[in-house]
Amino acid sequence: MKDLIKIELYKISKGRDKYILIISFALMIFLAWTSILTGIDSNSMNRSFYFNLSKFFQVNFELFLPLSIGIFTISLVCNEFSNKTIKNYLMSGYTKEKILFSKLISIYIVVAFTFLITISIFIYLSYFLSDKSAIYRNFRVASNMEISLNIIGVIGMILLYIFAVISFSLMLGYLTKKKGVSILIYIILITIILLLYSGLRKLLTVSSYTFFQTSNAPTYIGVYGFYFNKIRDTIPSISNSALFLAIALLAFHKHEY
Repeated sequence: MKDLIKIELYKISKGRDKYILIISFALMIFLAWTSILTGIDSNSMNRSFYFNLSKFFQVNFELFLPLSIGIFTISLVCNEFSNKTIKNYLMSGYTKEKILFSKLISIYIVVAFTFLITISIFIYLSYFLSDKSAIYRNFRVASNMEISLNIIGVIGMILLYIFAVISFSLMLGYLTKKKGVSILIYIILITIILLLYSGLRKLLTVSSYTFFQTSNAPTYIGVYGFYFNKIRDTIPSISNSALFLAIALLAFHKHEY
């Protein structure tokens, strides 16, 4: 398994698909940074650290983030089938389970690493552009440790959301085996579902059981406590990921060469 992961990571580093991720995340920083700067001269502008940090998610989280990750994942999966390189793995004696999970782990490592670098840069920019005003918790100034733990907790939730997005994209790739078809289906599904979820969140009970529930993660920035709510919001990402991967593996086993 380790050898397969190393091979997958090497292929990503040498392939062109990585630019989908790099350009997308760089653009996310630029858009959010621009959003802060355009309102910086407004007298009513709240320039606190948390307010600036939340701009990253307001601009990117609902649509741009899952689209970029999904397209990146689908491209990597479907390229194996279009180039027929998947046969090389099977002829080498690797099981389909190891092939699928090595692909999943390698993609997640790359995406998570890229996201962590991106959000770290934006955390610095958010502080640099803030008015350096004190942050309060329970009517007292929050310590640096409390602020750090709050941000780490939110990032942890987002990493689970990212894992679910990758699993969902992986499933689509293994179901259709065709990049263009998979990307088109993904864009349509993710756009419709996110729009419905955002607009009818309070009316749709089924949404609470989907991994989109974890898209609530950014609302916990600067909000302390609510541990049960955080756990409740992240559980669907774990359960949905297991379902998506099971379907992907089933589709992979049924595929004949």
